[in-house]
Parts: sequence; structure tokens; C-alpha cells
Amino acid sequence: MRVFVSSTLRDLAKHREVIRLALEMSGQDFRGMEHFAADNDPPLAVALHALGECEVYVGIIGARYGSSPPDHDLSFTEVEYNRATELGTYRIMLVSRGGLSQDELPERLERLKQFRARVMAAHTVQRFRNPHEAAMMVLAALMVRQRKLLEEGQQ
Repeated sequence: MRVFVSSTLRDLAKHREVIRLALEMSGQDFRGMEHFAADNDPPLAVALHALGECEVYVGIIGARYGSSPPDHDLSFTEVEYNRATELGTYRIMLVSRGGLSQDELPERLERLKQFRARVMAAHTVQRFRNPHEAAMMVLAALMVRQRKLLEEGQQ
């Protein structure tokens, strides 16, 4: 499966790396900002194009809201989540058990709280403490997804 991983980078770089390794070792195709080549298109267009090629979206929500594309109020992560929703892409959502970053602007913290609440109301989420736990949760969720796809195919 092609798996698009979406998150902030500043607080979740290690998580992304461990998840990338776990996905690649299990035969999945990791797609994320780390692999985007230099391109004439803006970063959001590149990200949304990559997302459109994937069967699964993994959203990791941590302590920061993250940066926003030019002319957008929403973060890259929230824009990507919204596009995955529009496309009907299967979504696996993880939310950190840790607190929120205290060096974010108050309005960005409020957006993060609202985004977390919206995701937690819409999905069965997994709450992670560390990068290895997050990677295990992603792999487990992918196994559940693959089993459901096999069961649907047998009916």
C-alpha cells in the first residue's frame, strides 16, 4: 500500500522516521515530505498530488499546529487531512498523549485544540507516547485495514 504520512516536522521528526522505517520494512510504500524532490510547484501542490496517489493517509497530531501554506489559515497537516477526507482516502489517526507546545501562538494553539477535537470525534484514534509506540500503532491499523479488505473481497 502507498501510505501518506502527515504531521508537523519540528516536534515529530523522530516519529516520522521510525514510522517510515517500519512501513518500508513491512513492504509498504511511505510517502511524505521527506521524499519530495525540488519542484517548480509549491509545497502544498506537491503534497496534495502525492496524497492523491495513496490508498492510506496517516495523520499524526502532536504538540504543535504547524506551519500554514501561503494564503491559508489551516496548517499543512489539516489541509492534507481535509483533502484525504474529500478523496475518501482511508485515514489512520494518531494523537499524542503529551501536552501542547507552549511556544505556539495562542491562536495556533486554539486551532490545534479544535483540530484534535474534530479528529477525535470523527475517528477511533490511537494515543501514542513515543515514536516506537506510534509506529506499532500504524502497522497494527494497516493490518486491520488489510484484513477488512480481504474479508470484503471474499463476500
